[in-house]
Amino acid sequence: GDWSSDVCLPICPDRLTMYQLTSWAPMGCYTDVTTSRTLANALYDGVTRRSMTTKLCQATCSKSAYSFAGIEYGGQCYCDNQIRNTGRLATDAVSLCNMPCSGASSETCGGPDRLTLYKLRN
Repeated sequence: GDWSSDVCLPICPDRLTMYQLTSWAPMGCYTDVTTSRTLANALYDGVTRRSMTTKLCQATCSKSAYSFAGIEYGGQCYCDNQIRNTGRLATDAVSLCNMPCSGASSETCGGPDRLTLYKLRN
């Protein structure tokens, strides 16, 4: 067989390192207000809202060249390149980021007026 494809010199990053180089960093539970959004761009529709996962929102934001992804109320995906308005880490910790994702019940997708927020690693 051809072994050259398995060789990377001078150093081979392990799979975890490779994953982290292209992954999203969790930022925690952030506040949001419907009249002044923390992340300005809503990138979801009736279909994706009912089948939302963390990865789907992150991929949607990444594809549109955004570096922040946030999921609210179980299925609403928001994207931006900055945290806007009064958005900040929620002082009630994660207690209000308590809604399961509509497309993956084992994942948390924000809550009422709360975003589960991620930032794309550089």
